[in-house]
Amino acid sequence: MNPNEVRIGNYMQDREDRLCIVEEINKEEFKAPAIYGGKTSLPNRPVPITEEWLIKLGFTEKYGLWSPHNCWHKYAFRARELAECGTLGLQPGKGDPVVYALLYYVNEIQNLHFALTGKELTFKK
Repeated sequence: MNPNEVRIGNYMQDREDRLCIVEEINKEEFKAPAIYGGKTSLPNRPVPITEEWLIKLGFTEKYGLWSPHNCWHKYAFRARELAECGTLGLQPGKGDPVVYALLYYVNEIQNLHFALTGKELTFKK
């Protein structure tokens, strides 16, 4: 994975499927240590999108669309693609022009959410 595809705070996983978080980025690499201790097994790889991850990130589902809490007016994702092939399609707000983007990984959702809202998307407790 290229460093230009991640932002600080993006979730990743290592070869042992341990959850990692990007802490440092430079032109050639990024550093993403395991969150819950222990040494990470490099290289890091992106976390595939699942329904469980959407819920962890604070998304809720309505009428087949997923959106983060209080962002229904900004964007939502169609769930059909998630069930079929692990991707999400972006559905803009009502009355907006249709934009379709396939997303495969949690860091892509995090980066898109930041681009659309200016806020970080992290675990919800």
